[in-house]
Amino acid sequence: MPSESDLVIDQSKIGTDGSDIYLFQFLSGAVCALKTLPIDEIKPQIPTLESTLISIALSSAPFTTPAGRPIRSLVARSMILVFGRGESKGLFDTVNKLLISAGDPKEKDAVRISAFYCIGELMGNYGSQVMSFMVELSILAIKVYRSTSGNSLLRYHALLALILGASWVESNYGLILGHLARDLVTAPKVTAGSKTEHVWTRRGMNILLRDVISERMLSEQGLISAAMEIVNTFLRPYLTSILFSSSSRPQSPAGAGQSSTSAFIRQQQTERPPSSDTLMIVLRELAGLLEQLGNLPPVIQESLGGGEVLITVACSPAGSGVRGSAVNALCAFVRACPGRMGTIMESLYEGLKRDITTLGTLAMQLSNSSSNTSNLPSLGEVKSRALGHAYSMYGIYTLLATSPKAAEETSTAYTGQEQHISLVNISLHLHLPPISPSVLHTATSLLKSTLDQPLPIARISSEIGWTLVSGLMALGPHFVRPNLSALMVLWRNALPKPTVRDNNSMVGKEEWGFLLGVRGWAVGAMCAFLRWNNNLPGSDSTGSFDRGASKLVVTLDISRRLGTLLSNALGFANLFITAQREEVQDPTSPTGPTTNFFLQADEDGHDLQAYEALLRSHVHVAFALLGFATTTESIQRELITSTTSLFAGNTYTGSVLQVAIAAKEGSFRGLWKVEDGYAYGVNSIDSREGIEGDSVTLAMSGPGTPGATQLMAGQQRDVGEAEIEDLLSKPILGSPENDPLSLSSASVTTKPFVDPVPPATAVVNSSIDLFSALVCAQDSNGALKALSGLIDTAKVDKSSSSNMGRRIAVTVNSVWALLLSLRMATSRVGARAGREIFGGAQVGNIISVFLKDAILDPDENLRGAASEALGRLSSLSSSTFLGNQINNLVKEIVNNRDPYARAGCASAFGAIYVYAGGVAAQAYLKTVLNVLMSLANDPHPVVHYWSLHALAHVISASSLSYGPFIPSTMTLIFKLYALDTHEPEGGTVAQANASGDLPSYQALCRIVDGVISAIGPELQDSTRTRSKIEDLVYELLRCEDETV
Repeated sequence: MPSESDLVIDQSKIGTDGSDIYLFQFLSGAVCALKTLPIDEIKPQIPTLESTLISIALSSAPFTTPAGRPIRSLVARSMILVFGRGESKGLFDTVNKLLISAGDPKEKDAVRISAFYCIGELMGNYGSQVMSFMVELSILAIKVYRSTSGNSLLRYHALLALILGASWVESNYGLILGHLARDLVTAPKVTAGSKTEHVWTRRGMNILLRDVISERMLSEQGLISAAMEIVNTFLRPYLTSILFSSSSRPQSPAGAGQSSTSAFIRQQQTERPPSSDTLMIVLRELAGLLEQLGNLPPVIQESLGGGEVLITVACSPAGSGVRGSAVNALCAFVRACPGRMGTIMESLYEGLKRDITTLGTLAMQLSNSSSNTSNLPSLGEVKSRALGHAYSMYGIYTLLATSPKAAEETSTAYTGQEQHISLVNISLHLHLPPISPSVLHTATSLLKSTLDQPLPIARISSEIGWTLVSGLMALGPHFVRPNLSALMVLWRNALPKPTVRDNNSMVGKEEWGFLLGVRGWAVGAMCAFLRWNNNLPGSDSTGSFDRGASKLVVTLDISRRLGTLLSNALGFANLFITAQREEVQDPTSPTGPTTNFFLQADEDGHDLQAYEALLRSHVHVAFALLGFATTTESIQRELITSTTSLFAGNTYTGSVLQVAIAAKEGSFRGLWKVEDGYAYGVNSIDSREGIEGDSVTLAMSGPGTPGATQLMAGQQRDVGEAEIEDLLSKPILGSPENDPLSLSSASVTTKPFVDPVPPATAVVNSSIDLFSALVCAQDSNGALKALSGLIDTAKVDKSSSSNMGRRIAVTVNSVWALLLSLRMATSRVGARAGREIFGGAQVGNIISVFLKDAILDPDENLRGAASEALGRLSSLSSSTFLGNQINNLVKEIVNNRDPYARAGCASAFGAIYVYAGGVAAQAYLKTVLNVLMSLANDPHPVVHYWSLHALAHVISASSLSYGPFIPSTMTLIFKLYALDTHEPEGGTVAQANASGDLPSYQALCRIVDGVISAIGPELQDSTRTRSKIEDLVYELLRCEDETV
């Protein structure tokens, strides 16, 4: 219980060992006593306590140690309580003394910081009582702000923050939406930017609308109003501008002029139609609103015309990006209104059949060029309508997707969100109209008809047909199994073995586009088939389950035949590359060709190289989904070689961007600052998408690892802030038009949007994924050859390439490939098989030597990925290997003073304990702790943050065996908590900027949590330790940063 003695400090304990902990606990006790003791017990101690508090704040004798953040916070709170519950007559003198020290340039920075802080807290509570100081304080603050160039904590920032509040935002949502979605994106600076800048702007606007506004500030009625605002302000005016113009008439599924929606649109005033960027922004937000609302109220359903508005937008000529966004919004609408699914699917199918009929008529007219086509819509209009209908059907079919096992089980097998998803899935199945057999027949007939059609129409027909087939695959084995023979015939016709004719120099752009497109869409449909009809319990990428079982769709025979067809497709892609190299000369040569049809983009923004990259990436995905049980060793070796050259070599670039980038080497600003949407060929694999069953992938994700957001390095961050930071650190952003089928995504999700990356990056991602799966399918000798080949290829490229950006990209890709291989080996493959592959001394040595440079690299991406890879490798290797790695890291820290290298070594320590375990590394615990505790005192934020981060992992992994080190750890925590260099804004200006992204207080919280777990139930009996922890936790809870 608090007493008067808690207000009297024992000065004999000041200046001794542990005095910082004593001072912290004294002030914590004083705050508690000032809150709870009767006023008559407090008043006698006030004079002495006031003097003590001022001495602590100003570091006067005997308190010579500068007051750090926790101490000055406790001092300020004590002062507020003293003048609130005691007597306020000392307030004037206290503020005066603090003001004198704050304005004295001869005082230490820490003293002036403490004085300013205490003044601010006192003025915030009792400013009206000491208004006479306001002028002096303002002049001093401005003077310090202008003159101080040192410690950033001395800068007095006068911030005018207009806090709108949820009610204002909800009332003025239309104004905000118009400004973000229309005014900003149509500004001249934005419209004149590159495609990458357009994508970045759209994503930024959507983060503000979704993460900051809709998910936080809008009530349910506000969400409804927001959806209505999007429909009435953007979508309907857009439809007004296109439905009744003379140049473009995309018909609605119900027929032109037949719906109430069309009648309503006719009555609207014609405005300047929204841009494609604006449409993509509002459609994405609308999809999020529909998902957020769940069951949609009738007013929204009617406003969207039962989905017809979205279908009409999807069928408009605004481009594939808008089409993809509209399809995603339509899927969100159907998921929220399952009862509408039947009507929508029937309307889509009827509209598509009309489009196919029109295509047939156009085909006949094109064959007879003398015929009059003035009464027919243009081919572009019909293409937009037909693809809009086809992709809408595909998107809705994918909502039905379940694994073969889940399709046979009831919803009782699920809990929580999974049960909700299952119930929605069952509801969608119940409302699916019986049109699927007819749809398959239509697709089959359409694909067969391409042989007799002109190339432009044949290409459209192929895309429609394979898109429908892709969607039908989501119905699962019950639908696919009876139709498998027909499907195999379609794939066999679309993926023949390459011939000499295919490499004929007379093949033009239009024919190359058709040949690449057909194969890409066909393999895409095969990916859908394998994804939704081959994921059986116990299966893995190695195909280790019994494919001879009669109930399986993908039997041994089917697997062999599909593997052959995929090899044919890969051979055709290689043939195209050969033809391209023969055609393309050195673009820097004055005698080189001025034009090259390989690089000429179509209306969707893709050139032939992009279509080749899409084909190749789909082949990679299909091979990974198929598994390697029936894949011959020669094909596996070929795949390993080809994928390695893609992401780690210089033999395939996908475009001539490498040459252009190399020419501008002098302007290189870093791999993650590139804005060309290619970034030297670096991958964009999301670190959050770990291997299934891997429970610790997220824990080790660092702030630099690709795709890390609010769980960066275990950090708890505001979602909106994290998304913005994530956006700023990504050189490559996805967009719906990049891959309409989104087949490069890792899995089917319930997210309203999937953003496929550009084809040139998608093929790098898929090659890394396939390489990782292939390595884990090899025996020990095969894995050694594959890994040695990767490292040799990466080293050769690094040493021979003069392109710095490409060298860094190769290193990142190679480390990421090793990491994904190790993730798969430690989770999906199993510990025993993983040790057989990676546990050998040769494999361990070549990988660890390669990872060493990455661990020491200034790039956080490399350090984080390489540290995790080394930790996983240690878990699969011998105890001798583990010991050698720890000793090597210790030697590196001793001999290397570079802060980034030391931070990387600290991260590696943490990773080893996370993955190898505290038991395996128990013998080295004392050594590792001594090193980490020493590094934790380093003033450089990169060093001390990652050291604390690693220390938290070590404590967690060691568990109860950490007991002997708890006293020294508690002493360290109190010491670091009081250091200004470890504060969010502490240290020099440069260090303060870095520490903003590396919150040490969060790391301290994780350490405290680990200590509590390590103590266990004995904490109840240890009064002294419990008291320290309670005081510390209480102070951390009062931190202004909500993420602490």
